[in-house]
Amino acid sequence: MPLQQSSSTDYYVLPFDNTGSLATGLAIANLSSKPVTVNVSVRNDAGFQIDNETIQLPAMGHKSLLAPTYAKTAGIRGSIVFTPTPQSGGQISVLGLTQLL
Repeated sequence: MPLQQSSSTDYYVLPFDNTGSLATGLAIANLSSKPVTVNVSVRNDAGFQIDNETIQLPAMGHKSLLAPTYAKTAGIRGSIVFTPTPQSGGQISVLGLTQLL
């Protein structure tokens, strides 16, 4: 089942389920004509932050990966919050897809 929020938001919250034989894939795209830095915050199903990092996206660039790329998501449910840094001023779009492995 695909999950996507409106592209007019300042951040995206992507739920994930990496339990059993499920895995969540995701794609993130930079919709602006300049590079963007995106803060990524991984939270467990209780809402506690368990990991964070930044992703650099080139102008009009994109990246795709499986949520299990974030080792701390293995075997749990939770959410990943994507927020472009204010100074980069970019606009992003995020798409998630839960799949059966």
